[in-house]
Amino acid sequence: MGSLRIQVCRSCGRGYYPPKIRCSCGSRDFYEVELREPGRIVTLTTIYVPPMGFEPPLRVAIAEFSKHGLKVLGRIDGDYSLRVGDRVWAVENNGVVVFSPAESGEGE
Repeated sequence: MGSLRIQVCRSCGRGYYPPKIRCSCGSRDFYEVELREPGRIVTLTTIYVPPMGFEPPLRVAIAEFSKHGLKVLGRIDGDYSLRVGDRVWAVENNGVVVFSPAESGEGE
């Protein structure tokens, strides 16, 4: 397990994952940082007939990371009973973003 590195626009501060060629503000000037804040789940679902290479049930979520205006799609591994509004950490594991719960008060 590793961390999640994101791309940030030098002009407007918007974050991207996966990386983009051009920011929505038009800039092409980016730098890379490690995402060090927990996000909040904005939506989640369970896929019972997942794409090839994934075992069912596949639990996925979109989490928002407010500092960089970033929303990331990722997988929920483990027996976590996460819900919309819960805080999560994001890490990249073999090219797949994986969410795990952030403890209450952690990262604030």
